[in-house]
Amino acid sequence: MADTGWISPGTVLTNRSWSTYSNTPWNDIDNAKSSDNSYATLVTTDGVDNISYYLEANNFGFSIPDGATIDGIEFRVECKYDLGLNAWDEGKVVDESSSLSSTNDRGDVSISTDEKYIYFGDSTELWGTTWAYTDINSSNFGCALLDRIIDGDHTVSVDHIQIKVYYTTAGTGTNSDRDAKITGAPEDVYTREAITPLPGDDTDLTTSYSEQDITDVSASDDDRVGLETTSVKYLIHQFKKYNDNNALENMNVSWEGQTTLAPSSSTVYLQVYNLDTTLWETLDSDNSSSVNTDFSLSGIVNADLANYYDVNYLVSFRVYQYILQEGS
Repeated sequence: MADTGWISPGTVLTNRSWSTYSNTPWNDIDNAKSSDNSYATLVTTDGVDNISYYLEANNFGFSIPDGATIDGIEFRVECKYDLGLNAWDEGKVVDESSSLSSTNDRGDVSISTDEKYIYFGDSTELWGTTWAYTDINSSNFGCALLDRIIDGDHTVSVDHIQIKVYYTTAGTGTNSDRDAKITGAPEDVYTREAITPLPGDDTDLTTSYSEQDITDVSASDDDRVGLETTSVKYLIHQFKKYNDNNALENMNVSWEGQTTLAPSSSTVYLQVYNLDTTLWETLDSDNSSSVNTDFSLSGIVNADLANYYDVNYLVSFRVYQYILQEGS
């Protein structure tokens, strides 16, 4: 089973159309798009049976692969309530036709005075219906919350709403590992550069691997692709690997090579690029191998996969070393 990771909405609405009893709208609703301590708020009035409009979130931009089976839908809400004794009255999923999927309601989840995420659904919750991958990819798909506060002047505050969808790729049965050894395929993009400072994103480096370079790194032998410098710079080999299954699958990545500046003098890192945080994450490193001696780096990426695959199912890896002196 794969999942999309936690995705934030592109649109938040205060919607009365699903309840003729609603009498209290939400304020500052766009604040629920991100976790930043700015809040969408429900402000209630003492002596009134305050029934909120639905706080609806949609336009999540999902890209579930063609033919995938939807296994479960989960959403979470980062929120707080000034009294601390309240519970959400309703928590539901909105389908592709902008209707409440109302067979299952996962309300009655308590809200605390302390801000925290509370969860609705899980990896097997289908909310009383059957979903196609196109339903999830619809901009109308989303979730909705309704609250009811009978007495008091109080405030319910929502900082952030997110959805995670669990699915099985067509023809795979389970979420198999993606072989991400550095071998090369027509859609892959291999580049290299001696550069300062260390790049913060995964923009292609200046020198592309030639066809022969890609052949040279396709097997564990003495054929290597080198990179050198005569100044203080980072030496970087960057590998954008394509998943020809067009699916968000686990990745096992391995790299083998050697350096003329021993890792014991300057660490060599294997990293993967996280598109969500826009940061490079270290999977493995070596700070003990000797000069001109083969060593290996490896890692596994098996969580929040949507944060690493781009829309073309490419994942960016790099291996780099900081050169402190003349060498390569």
